[in-house]
Amino acid sequence: MLDTAQMQFFAGVFFALVAIAFLWAAFFSKVVHQPLHYDIIHFICSFCAGAAGAFFTGAAILSADVPMGGSGKLVFQGTAGVALFALVFLIFRFKKGAALDAPGGAKISIGTKTPFSQAAHTLADEAGATIDLSVFNAQEKSAIPQPEELRCGTLQQARQSLVRLGELMPPGSVRPYKVELDEGTKHFKLVLV
Repeated sequence: MLDTAQMQFFAGVFFALVAIAFLWAAFFSKVVHQPLHYDIIHFICSFCAGAAGAFFTGAAILSADVPMGGSGKLVFQGTAGVALFALVFLIFRFKKGAALDAPGGAKISIGTKTPFSQAAHTLADEAGATIDLSVFNAQEKSAIPQPEELRCGTLQQARQSLVRLGELMPPGSVRPYKVELDEGTKHFKLVLV
C-alpha cells in the first residue's frame, strides 16, 4: 500500500504528464488553430503545473519530515501551487504577446487606393502563405478599406491583420468573414459567417 507521500508524488507526476501532453498539443499539433484554443490550453497547462507543484511540495514536506502543523503544510502546498500556476500562466501570456508583436516583423501600409483583395494577398504573401478569396465577388474584392498599418511577419500576425482588414472595410462593402489557417500548408481561407 502506498503511503501519503508516495500518493502525492504520483499525483504530481500525473499532473506533470498532463501538462506535457497539453504543451505538446499546443506547440506541435496541427489541431489547434484558434487563438481561443491557445488561451484554454494556457490555462489548463498552468493549472496542471500548479497542481503538480503543490503535490510535489507536499510529497517533499512529508518525506523530509518537516515539522509543520496540518494546516501549515496545506498552506505551504497551496502557496507553492498557486505561485507555480501564476508563473506559468504569466510566461504563456508574455510569450503570446511577444509572438504577436515581434519587433522587426514585416508590416504593410494599406492606403486609400489599395483594394481589399490586394491587401489580403499582400498580407498572406509577406507571411509566406497563400490565400483563398473565392467566396467574395468582384465588387467586394475591389472595395477600399480605411488606411492602416498591419503586421504580417508571422502567420499569426497575418491572421490577425486579415481579421482587422475586415473591420477596416466600409460597412456593407464586404460580407463578414472568419479567417481559417492551415499552418501545415501555410494557407489562409476566408469563410463567410
